[in-house]
Amino acid sequence: MTTTAETFIADLDGELAATVGVDGAVRLVDRDWVLDWMVATEAGWRSATDAGTGAPRQLLVDQAPVVQTSLRLDGGQLVHRAFVAADRDGIPTVVVEVRNDSPHAVGMAFVLRPAAADQSLPPVEWVSDGAGETIVRIDGRAVAVLPDPAEVVTGAGDDALIRALVAGSGGGAAAGGAAAGPEVSRVALVRPLPHTLTTRISLSPVTGVSPTRVADGEAVARGWARHTRGGCRVELPEPVLRDLVAASRAQVLLAVRADRDDIGVGRAVTDARLAEALRAMGQGRLAAGLGARWLTHLGAKGLVEDGSGDAVAATGAALAILGGAARDLEPGEIEEWLPEVSGMLVGLDKSERRASTAGTPWDRWWADAGRRGAIAVLRSVGQDRAAAEVAVRRSQDRGAEAASGSEVLLGALDERGAAAPSWRRLLAARAAIARGRWPEDDLRWLLSATDLTGVMPLGVDDHLVAAEVVSLWQDLGATECSDGTIMLLPAVRSRWLGHPLEAHDVAIGSGSVGFAIRWHGERPALLWESRGVEGRTLTCPGLDPSWSSTEERGDALLAAPSSVPVESAIEPPAPPDADGESGGSLS
Repeated sequence: MTTTAETFIADLDGELAATVGVDGAVRLVDRDWVLDWMVATEAGWRSATDAGTGAPRQLLVDQAPVVQTSLRLDGGQLVHRAFVAADRDGIPTVVVEVRNDSPHAVGMAFVLRPAAADQSLPPVEWVSDGAGETIVRIDGRAVAVLPDPAEVVTGAGDDALIRALVAGSGGGAAAGGAAAGPEVSRVALVRPLPHTLTTRISLSPVTGVSPTRVADGEAVARGWARHTRGGCRVELPEPVLRDLVAASRAQVLLAVRADRDDIGVGRAVTDARLAEALRAMGQGRLAAGLGARWLTHLGAKGLVEDGSGDAVAATGAALAILGGAARDLEPGEIEEWLPEVSGMLVGLDKSERRASTAGTPWDRWWADAGRRGAIAVLRSVGQDRAAAEVAVRRSQDRGAEAASGSEVLLGALDERGAAAPSWRRLLAARAAIARGRWPEDDLRWLLSATDLTGVMPLGVDDHLVAAEVVSLWQDLGATECSDGTIMLLPAVRSRWLGHPLEAHDVAIGSGSVGFAIRWHGERPALLWESRGVEGRTLTCPGLDPSWSSTEERGDALLAAPSSVPVESAIEPPAPPDADGESGGSLS
């Protein structure tokens, strides 16, 4: 995977979203105009892509959806940050702030332009109010606010705009003005930016919000950190991957609010993977919310009525989400699901009989995941007889026992021929970890795509990738075999040996496990504890394949590892999307 052309930013409530290009250009989702930027130095006016001595450098501030784009200038840089935040009244807005960290004053221009070269800019008006703010209206709506007076310069394109900027011809802020038509495709808000100072502008799709009423990028990043620290915590000496996981956690929270009107199979599969990641983050109720929305979409019939293979997969994925969510809710809450779950099971049976694709590995995998999810739901409210009946139906499917784990899902995707390369590689990596092998080849592409900060911006289409990254990190802490064995630290890199290794609150089924590794010379000392997994066998194949225990907690001095374990005969874990009688989950 390579760095995407755009990075997705939004507020936690999902009320406002935007994308940020690799050059810092910001576009509100569902709008056909962009807020770009230009800078004037002694060399003249330049766009962001050619203003400095190299391409803009981009990262996420503290791995939050606060996108920082830096332009190198002589003796310093301009730092551009874009993020979404709410003002004091709770109204969300996109904020762009630019700080001059160079030793010289520069000219700064925020430029409104069409999103595509063949598009026109909608009618634009601008005015400075009595408070000194410059307000810009597009199609009659106040959508941009600059908290300072600004000169307004227009042009029919980039070259024409630069000529107008050099000439200093503009409408001026005090008098206001308007522009429309093909002769005006660029509107620039121009102001000086002395060194060490910051200028800000806000964007909203409906109403103007002053950027003075919104927190700065540092504060927004700190707020995101509070939302992404919960749940499973794995501490391994992999700083690049660790930072990528932190960024992915934020993207998972954003993705929960995306594309809520989409009820196709792709959305169902993505939601199932998101639900797994949310449970790893300690956001079980958000995962349950995903399942509840599918109850509304599917009800007792929904997609299953069309008899297509996609209906099989979508219904199975929805039931898998509900199964995983069952452990995070009270029985009274789950009982409300029972009529829809029953109807979806009946519909799943009918759809399998009707669909010409129902016998494919893809559909068998999701049908099995759905039935395991239904079993988890039924057992959580004491419906053991009904759960047993579903288990019998599951056992009648000859592919049911084989349809488990990332490895089998990967094979199903290959047979289907529709897997995105990035998702396929992450599934391959998880399958390797489940077999006790560090997935060097499968992760090299991911780690090499990051910049020196260890952060690769995740684009609007990469929510599935973000979810899989979060779940993979949990896999490295602990995972579960199909026979119920729990593997602590299943795969280890040689460079980890001698370093402290920890994992806390790794969810296994309805319980959790944690451990810490400290070293006594060449031998690792293991301290572990577990909750809700009584009687299960614990192993630590990444360090000592000979060790095992059925104790809930304890400590042990393991054998000195000679090398990184290679491919073993360990079975891959059960699908993490649902909780069943033998499979379990990594939620």
